Amino acid sequence: TMTATILIFGGVSEIIATDVQRCEGGDTVMTQTAEMCEGRPVIAFCGKNAPGYLDVGVEYSKECARYSDRGSSRTEHVPGVVIPDETGNTNTAALVWDIISRPNMYFFNVHSLDSYGHWYPQHLGMCRGAMNVW
Repeated sequence: TMTATILIFGGVSEIIATDVQRCEGGDTVMTQTAEMCEGRPVIAFCGKNAPGYLDVGVEYSKECARYSDRGSSRTEHVPGVVIPDETGNTNTAALVWDIISRPNMYFFNVHSLDSYGHWYPQHLGMCRGAMNVW
């Protein structure tokens, strides 16, 4: 079972989706790694399943926590849901192995209601972080 605890400080706009995305690469060295690349979601965590929100092809396992009065959101023990690839493949073991082998090609992305409206029709998110393996 794959789970995540998602902790975000300083937010205001409602968190509507969180996911791991695979880097699709770009035209420059900087855009060919998770620091600045774009990519498609491969694992969904918390998010809104209602119509009109970010649809990644699977149901989010639960909604993300709202921000507290102190401006933090903590969503614990969120099950990850593997998103089928273009061929319908959902090989979780192969995906996890690829993330471990090439963490620089994956990033965690957080989407808010404001970022969704700002970047639409692209879904670039409000914050992201490259994956690391320790």
